[in-house]
Amino acid sequence: MTQEYEPNNLNVIDSDQVQGIKIFGSKSEKLGSIDKLVIHKAKGHICFVILRPSDELEIGSDLYPIPWDTLSYDETADSYLTGLSKDQLEGAPRYHSDRTWTEDQAAHIHDYYGVSTYWF
Repeated sequence: MTQEYEPNNLNVIDSDQVQGIKIFGSKSEKLGSIDKLVIHKAKGHICFVILRPSDELEIGSDLYPIPWDTLSYDETADSYLTGLSKDQLEGAPRYHSDRTWTEDQAAHIHDYYGVSTYWF
């Protein structure tokens, strides 16, 4: 007998449902939304999300990798919260298009935000 699960009753979410969820920063400002997830191939851990910045921030159209561990989910607002500010994003690692990530680049991103790279 196959057991069916109701997604709304589980504490999990499909990756396509994460795309577009808003991220709010330290001053309750909308930093942007999740463009995609970056997952460690071998270990299956989410390394970081790619933030597409909000137009209101006026910081350009570059994409920003944000360590997963800097986010916390706010169920009532259906969004993610972070202690990051617009100023931190302005100096943060960024990229312009799809890329292949190396562990050194991922470590640099985590170092910038002061978060350990737990998947090593």
